Amino acid sequence: IENLYINTDIRYRFATTTVSSTISNPTYVTREIDMDVILPENAFISSFVMDIEGKEYQGHVEEKSTAKRKYLKAKKEGESAGHLAARPRDTNRFIVQVNIKAHKKVAFNLTYQEVLRRKKGYYDHTVYINPGEPVDDLRVNVNLVESRYITFLRVPPIRDDLLSSMDMSSMYLKELPNNVTAHISFHPTTQEQMNSNPWGISGMFSVLYDIERDFDAGDVLIIDGYFVHFFAPKLTYPLPKDILFILDTSVSMDFGKLDQLKSAMRVILNQLRPGDRFNILDFNTYSDFWNNEDMVPVNDVTLLKAMEQIDNLQTQGATDINEAMVKGVNFLYDHASEHNRSVVIFLTDGRSTVGETLDSEILKNIRDENRYHIPIYTLAFGAYADWPLMKKIAVQNEGFARRIYEEADSALQIQGFYDEVSTSMVTDLDFDYLDESVDRDTITSRKFSNYFNGSELLVAGRIANGSWEIPINVHGNTSLGEMELTLAAREEREEAREEFKGITEKMWAYLAIQDILRKRDGAIDEDEREDLKQQAIDLSLKYNLVTPVTSMVVTKPGDTDQSDQSDLISTHEGEGK
Repeated sequence: IENLYINTDIRYRFATTTVSSTISNPTYVTREIDMDVILPENAFISSFVMDIEGKEYQGHVEEKSTAKRKYLKAKKEGESAGHLAARPRDTNRFIVQVNIKAHKKVAFNLTYQEVLRRKKGYYDHTVYINPGEPVDDLRVNVNLVESRYITFLRVPPIRDDLLSSMDMSSMYLKELPNNVTAHISFHPTTQEQMNSNPWGISGMFSVLYDIERDFDAGDVLIIDGYFVHFFAPKLTYPLPKDILFILDTSVSMDFGKLDQLKSAMRVILNQLRPGDRFNILDFNTYSDFWNNEDMVPVNDVTLLKAMEQIDNLQTQGATDINEAMVKGVNFLYDHASEHNRSVVIFLTDGRSTVGETLDSEILKNIRDENRYHIPIYTLAFGAYADWPLMKKIAVQNEGFARRIYEEADSALQIQGFYDEVSTSMVTDLDFDYLDESVDRDTITSRKFSNYFNGSELLVAGRIANGSWEIPINVHGNTSLGEMELTLAAREEREEAREEFKGITEKMWAYLAIQDILRKRDGAIDEDEREDLKQQAIDLSLKYNLVTPVTSMVVTKPGDTDQSDQSDLISTHEGEGK
């Protein structure tokens, strides 16, 4: 690998990253070289270009099945072909295998985009460096422009999945020309790359940052007929909660998984606050409440008893997801508090094996019983958990799902998930864009069950013809009562419109596709699922984005001399979206 350049431009939380590399073959025989390109889980590829023997070939986004057929046809005819497909599984890794003829080169440029999501009080932009060898010219550059003063900026050590592997304090340059911009550059020598690993750097390079907050309706960026609304107010007092932990203790939770769960729950229980109420329902073939009579108030005595309950959990029996869910939701309904917000955290490592096992019936039963629209957050623990079902349960019940990987840090993953959803600051949020100032058919989701501490809510859409100002009301409920925040957002000045040209439309497309795919995950009717899929395909094709419903293919046409070809094959591995 002659060079590897990773350049990111972040503007108003919208990150565009380009990975460029040149791979040469200095030998006298054809050689196959692998190149790993790992992307953030929620990034969409927007451009892929191969340079083969001095000629550039652009990738074209097509519906997934069409792109796959073209790729296979090109391979059969001996043409050079690249194919990128965001498959349902393993969607954050592209392995590029290049057959390079003697003394020839292949170069590629891969561009992907994502909206950075705020979690635990900061944004995390991560690029993955994994060339498989020391690289003579390796450069990472991150340019950052934000809407408010940057209050926190940090570059942690490069790490793999579990451990920090390289202290970079003397290897990167961090500059802040003014209060709203920053530049980070990383250009390690080959010796520095080999300090921790003779095969070079393999890990995650991250830039963590946050911006100034206040108790207000947020920021709105309006450019070229589109708007994006960022909402993350500064609030002091969290809402008290009624939280029910529904935990799988079937035999499949053996072999260390239950021990990891116990370790996580000990930490989580200690983070419950006075004013919260809680209970534990462990399930296998049967479901048993820790306290059958009511939700339990948080105090030193109840926490100690809950710890004993957790320590005494043992694996046994099969997995009855339906009974546990229905029983848990009904219990919260029957023991609801006027002052506390109910929430379910559900963890399983498997699939329904007893009781009701049909997914459609399980989903229907939960929806029917969840009369209070209690948010349900689901954790799929390990490779054999029913990830599609966990996603559907969460989406249909105002929550979201996460995978927990069966690794040494599983307990930390569970704790991290709890940290994200444990502190609700505002509930029942409604973003109202007044005076017919926006095209309502284009607005992404504008109603949210919770705003969690340290997070951020985003709404995007197209402004109505002739509008240059958007009056906004944000309604919700806080621990101090009803909240109403107002804002009159205006189109950016001409110089700003030129600097940020196209960014709001791209952000809207990204957020709209994610919104549609989430709705598709929760769709009940198959016709509705297909309609939503087609909407996602149409938007992905319009904006030339590789998403879970599209692929990108690039071929070198018109030359069938197989002896004079180099093949590029790209496969996609990682976590499903």
